[in-house]
Amino acid sequence: MSYRAIFFFSALYLYAFFGSPTPDNPGIVEALIGLLLVLAAGGGIWRSVFSVYVPRWKTILSVIFAYGVSVQILTGLTHNNDPGIVLRDVVAFLFFLLPLFFYDLIARQGRSFLTAAIIVIGICFSLRALIPVYGLYEAPEELLYLANSPLVLLSALYLSMRVLFDIYERRVGVRTMLFSVLAVIPFAAMLIDVQRAPMIAVTVSITFGILYILYFRPKRGAVIIAAVVLAGFFLLPVIGEIGHEIASKTMKVGLNMRVEELRAVVAAVSGDIYTALFGLGWGGRFAAPSVGGLHVSYTHSLLSYFLLKGGIVGLSLILLFCWQAGREIFAVFCVRPMTGVLLFWPFIIPVLFYASHKSLDFGVVLLFIFICSVEVRALRGHGKKNSQDVQEFDPALLPKGAA
Repeated sequence: MSYRAIFFFSALYLYAFFGSPTPDNPGIVEALIGLLLVLAAGGGIWRSVFSVYVPRWKTILSVIFAYGVSVQILTGLTHNNDPGIVLRDVVAFLFFLLPLFFYDLIARQGRSFLTAAIIVIGICFSLRALIPVYGLYEAPEELLYLANSPLVLLSALYLSMRVLFDIYERRVGVRTMLFSVLAVIPFAAMLIDVQRAPMIAVTVSITFGILYILYFRPKRGAVIIAAVVLAGFFLLPVIGEIGHEIASKTMKVGLNMRVEELRAVVAAVSGDIYTALFGLGWGGRFAAPSVGGLHVSYTHSLLSYFLLKGGIVGLSLILLFCWQAGREIFAVFCVRPMTGVLLFWPFIIPVLFYASHKSLDFGVVLLFIFICSVEVRALRGHGKKNSQDVQEFDPALLPKGAA
């Protein structure tokens, strides 16, 4: 393992045990994580950004990078935005650009290391969210939003889909049992906070996985459905309570004023033509209806966030990026449907519904998506004499026997 990889994964594991997605008061832990990521980027960052093989998403992300460190910083300064908030926005922007900086490193290192780190972060965040509920230690005064992390959802989906795939391939063993137990932990963390979107994502994904097995392996699919029905019968009181909590939260908060928030963002950037085109810049704030009209620097959607900070130009760039990322996910889905499904939800939820797009977690999700997509493209290109995918990336990305 290279020194860059050691620094990178050290940052992720430190984040898993001691960090949080959106700390109110960043301290020594956050500074150390940032330092490790800078060391991990090192001189190799230029090779990653300017490598010979440049997929479309990287080109788009490079343009967003250039726009963000030039126009959006200058716009923030011209609006006299708070320097502290500007800095926080820039750091969040660099997290979003994680695939641009570390794609080359992880592609050569192998996806398994990143997968392991994602599972560890998801499990650690879940345990750190659950333990205070059971009184094992006092919860911190600061709201850490650990269960909201897209990596908690991604780990839950990966573990559960891996179990279903093992059943599909007749590889049920110790790993399958271990993953089954581990998958319960992030599920429980999401249930404690009544995270509606992730819970819907998990339900839809597992249902898809079972139907997929039922279609291609009818006997095994029928056994799984019978087991699910039996478990549902015994857990009926729990399921009823979960349904009641979801219905109660929906009646109280509805869609958490997401539509009203979008209208407020549009109003904030509609003052003049310059602001409409380029937004309020980094550090820009608006009166958010979801928090009683207080001025905040975040939104609950990646799209409205870039509209606020970067105006119509920023929104156009991010829409182009999301379109390309969606194409990459669809490419994975066409070859590996279960993987495609588990990649879709941790991407689309922060894009549309959650403020987790400002965290390191979302950058890791994006990195994982593009690593999975290049793996699929390498599989498609295997055997082609001039395939850039096979030439550029580590043969470890190919299945056993293919390299």
